[in-house]
Amino acid sequence: MHKNILIIGYGDIGSRLKSYLDNCNISLYTLSRSAVEQDNVFSYQWDWLSEKKLKLPITNFKRIIFIPKPSEMSEIGYQQGFKNAAKNVVASLGDIDFESFIAVSSTRVFGSKQIGILDEDTPVMPDCFRGLII
Repeated sequence: MHKNILIIGYGDIGSRLKSYLDNCNISLYTLSRSAVEQDNVFSYQWDWLSEKKLKLPITNFKRIIFIPKPSEMSEIGYQQGFKNAAKNVVASLGDIDFESFIAVSSTRVFGSKQIGILDEDTPVMPDCFRGLII
């Protein structure tokens, strides 16, 4: 069965994910804040830090994968890249049909004193503004 997958925040992590999906029966749609040209990908430019709503030629996806990143390494950059971007992405999904939404996060949510095996069941204890914002 053919599937459409949308990656919002297509960059290094997204291109690595694409390499795993290359042999699957999918159409890959990608959004990035700057233009990206890549074979076998429908690439679009959208600045989710602006307050413009997302517009795509199709509106039906099996999966949407959101890979946020800060606009700069400051506290303001983390606010923009994670909180403001997430708010705009969520507001733009109202006209899009999808089965699942996957948000990729960061291990920054774990504090520097948290060691060992860290997974989804580990309580997060960030010890810097980056982890607190994420």
